Amino acid sequence: MRIETDQNLAHRFEPTQLKSLDELPDKTFRQIVESNLSFLQSRYQQIENYQGNPVNNTYAEVVVRGQVVATIDNNGYLSTSNAFHAQHQLLAAAGLNPPGVAKGPELARARAEMIAQLSGGYIRKSEDAMDQADYEAAVKPSLSVNTEMMMQDPLFLNMMKFEKAREIFASRQTG
Repeated sequence: MRIETDQNLAHRFEPTQLKSLDELPDKTFRQIVESNLSFLQSRYQQIENYQGNPVNNTYAEVVVRGQVVATIDNNGYLSTSNAFHAQHQLLAAAGLNPPGVAKGPELARARAEMIAQLSGGYIRKSEDAMDQADYEAAVKPSLSVNTEMMMQDPLFLNMMKFEKAREIFASRQTG
């Protein structure tokens, strides 16, 4: 496929044709502000209640010939050895999501059973394994935004300057 470009276009562009950010159409201005705000929020996101939370503890390990090939936590999250992953890539591609089992220890148990059956290994359940009722009742980790730090970021401060300039521009247009 060949893409034709207009070589003269670059020479005809004048930087003076650009409007300042505060003079852009409202929809475009809002999209830029929302995009920057989303970026800042992701930059200053932090996980609350993660360290020491029992839902993140190991539910079980799958052992094959004395080697741990998979570890599953109480959430049902799985980590495998490179060797197991290489041998069972089709399983990973198909997904380890048994029908009707969405999360937590039930998912961890189902995944451990499937891996043990496929690999000829056995399940070594952890003393930190939770049951589904305790898991459902547990406080889960959550995301929050450190707004105090975000509001000190130079990008945020510039956004506030543009917002103010936008207000002044808008008031001149209407008055």
